Amino acid sequence: MAGFLYGWTMLTTINIGALAAIAYVFAEYLSFFLPLTPVGVKLWAVGCIVAFSAVNYFGIKTGAFAQNTFTMLKVAAMVVLIAV
Repeated sequence: MAGFLYGWTMLTTINIGALAAIAYVFAEYLSFFLPLTPVGVKLWAVGCIVAFSAVNYFGIKTGAFAQNTFTMLKVAAMVVLIAV
């Protein structure tokens, strides 16, 4: 029974809350580069969640491509920082 309840809690609360928090923090950091209102920050957070959900919806190959692209961008940014 405890495992069943924990599974439903993960599905309905824990994972969703963590995803929302990460998206909101991303949008808050984005507001340092773009002039965003509080509503704009929330819209960016929702947009990120929708975009990544769409990538997941289209399958493993699309998700793998997105993950590889973002990983290459992160590595390139670290190389640029080290070079500077």
